[in-house]
Amino acid sequence: MIPGAVPDPAAEQHPDDTWRIQMMAWLAVVNRAARNPEMSSRLSAGSDRLAEAIAATLPAPRHPREDALSTARGLLSLVEGLLLQLARGDIDPARASSVVTRFVALAFDASR
Repeated sequence: MIPGAVPDPAAEQHPDDTWRIQMMAWLAVVNRAARNPEMSSRLSAGSDRLAEAIAATLPAPRHPREDALSTARGLLSLVEGLLLQLARGDIDPARASSVVTRFVALAFDASR
């Protein structure tokens, strides 16, 4: 989910250029959705489906459905925040990926 975290050898452009282009495209979509209720609804529905899918992967004994969904939404929010930091140049893709990896591990460790 973090553009540029894994170099794409097939990319014609320099990897930094590729993920920056992806970032700008994503921000343009979010900006447009903020002014378009139908588009915003579709984007939200996609985010909801992704949160549900992530929540479903968390082991059930320690993660009742609502707790799992809250954890999943937290992870998605973390990624979205990191994407904004990437767009501003505050963090590089490898570091952002490391942060996500750490919090995913914590989410799954807390489930045991």
